Amino acid sequence: MDDHMSLEDEKTHIQLNVMTRILEKELSSIGLLTDFDLIQSQTPINIERCLPEIILYEQIIRKSLLKEIRKQHGFDKVFFGMINFHYNSKKYSKALELLDFMLLIIPSNFKIHYNKGRLYELLDQPKKALECYEAVLKIKPDHVSALYKKSLIDTQFRKQDEAVISLDRLVTIDPKNSTAYYDKAIILLKKNNFEDAITCFDKVLDTKPRHVEALYHKGIALETLAQYPDSLECYEAVLKIKPDHVSALHHEKMLCDKICHTNCSPEVLDRIIEINPKHVLAQYNKGILHLKTGQCTDAITCFDKVLDTKPRHLSALYNKGVALESLSRFEEALKCYETILDARPDHVSALYSKSVLDARAGRYNQAITSLDRLVMINPKHVLALFDKSVLLLEVNQFKEAITYLNKVLEINPVHLSALYNKGVALESLSRFEEALKCYESVINIKPDHASALSHRKSLFDKLGSYSKGMMLFEIGQFEEAIMYFNDILNSYPKYIPALYSKGIASESLSDFDEALTCYQSIINQNPQYKEVILQAGRILASLERHDEAIEHYDLVLKSNPNNASALYCKSFSTLKQGKEKELIPLIEHMISLDSRYVTFLQNETDFEKYLKV
Repeated sequence: MDDHMSLEDEKTHIQLNVMTRILEKELSSIGLLTDFDLIQSQTPINIERCLPEIILYEQIIRKSLLKEIRKQHGFDKVFFGMINFHYNSKKYSKALELLDFMLLIIPSNFKIHYNKGRLYELLDQPKKALECYEAVLKIKPDHVSALYKKSLIDTQFRKQDEAVISLDRLVTIDPKNSTAYYDKAIILLKKNNFEDAITCFDKVLDTKPRHVEALYHKGIALETLAQYPDSLECYEAVLKIKPDHVSALHHEKMLCDKICHTNCSPEVLDRIIEINPKHVLAQYNKGILHLKTGQCTDAITCFDKVLDTKPRHLSALYNKGVALESLSRFEEALKCYETILDARPDHVSALYSKSVLDARAGRYNQAITSLDRLVMINPKHVLALFDKSVLLLEVNQFKEAITYLNKVLEINPVHLSALYNKGVALESLSRFEEALKCYESVINIKPDHASALSHRKSLFDKLGSYSKGMMLFEIGQFEEAIMYFNDILNSYPKYIPALYSKGIASESLSDFDEALTCYQSIINQNPQYKEVILQAGRILASLERHDEAIEHYDLVLKSNPNNASALYCKSFSTLKQGKEKELIPLIEHMISLDSRYVTFLQNETDFEKYLKV
């Protein structure tokens, strides 16, 4: 039995030796004999011719003893050639099976472990591949490819810290390993460790200055750190190497816009414009910078370039108008504002600027139209309300001006100019006490307000004349009192208190025409001043001018039909005119309002017969 077994083993040994030589020649001819490296054959493989020999060789090996296999010269290369054959035939599982067999023969060969890892990756089994690479590193800790493969799989499984350890070992072994530095930088970038990532990208670029992805991702990191000019430089470098780099193109555009929305320097804007001369935002912002520094001509040049690209850029149009105004080119500026308003009638800034230029040119109606539109858009637009009041003052519409000044003061009670101008308007209307209050308010806020101080002194002088007149009036020295009232009325003919007091004094001196003149002046200013209207009516009645008297009473009754005093006065003039039909309804209406008038009328003999009725 032993002899039989020995003969069988001898036979197998001979077969193994023969087939090893045959396969060595065959596999060598197609370039598959390597020193434990998986390679892709450059020569077409005749699978049908090689496969039977390989199958036979595998059968012989299974029958052979391991010690005999180990003795076989060139066996390892031939066997690995078979693995390469299966690898090239994409039979990765079969190749793995043979590699496992090889490990029985050569258990500490790191190349076998490494190639197992490669095959497991091809079979999409990264965990098993990782085990193989770790086995390689136990045998050969500085195996560059295994370290790199391990870093990739660790990254895949989100074990970034372990991946970085492998990459750090790689760059320790080879300080110029740009791939390791790049991969480490990408990991650091994902972990938001931007500064360290930039350091790694710089290491890559020291070795490979035209490394497109390192440049691109360095730009991303710099942009995240708000180092915009340096980031822009990276994107520019990418696009010089690869003009169609979509991501760099996108980021460059977005970054240019972002830079333009920050307080960037003219130099940075110039770089953006150099990249893209038609970059609207960069040109616009450069124009704004010129405008802020008073370089209005340069600003206009920039705004014109914006408008060449985008004719309806309203902000560029508006600021061009502002620059033109600064250069006293007012009509050109006005055209800019009008162009804006043609496109957008509610453009607040353009409306206001147009109103200013129209007012400057004396086109008050156009200016007021613009201001009215502004107030319609925003009823609390203080500038528009104030400016309209100023224009109304210019054309002596003092009451209307006061209306708008009051609106300003409702919004801002301490608006100095509004308070002062209201004082001026009231003074022009001879409403001195109210004007004085306005000037006092101004002085309380700004004690050194020269104009308010001057007007207050002038008013004190004028009101002093009025006060002296009133003192003489009170003691019955009417002629002297009228002299002082005239003193103030010569300067301010509409001053109602002086007019009223002069009217009473004139009545007292039986100068009824002068009294009527005073009262009529008051009525012209204030048609609702009932007491003065009635007083004028009484004088007219006393002068037997009953038609005129009744006209005055009717003015009062028009606004208040139940004014008993007006009814009483009208009834006397109606009686004097002998208009009995009109008189009786007046008496009845008056008594229905106040029964005490029965007593008053009973004392008047002329009314007696009408009361009986």
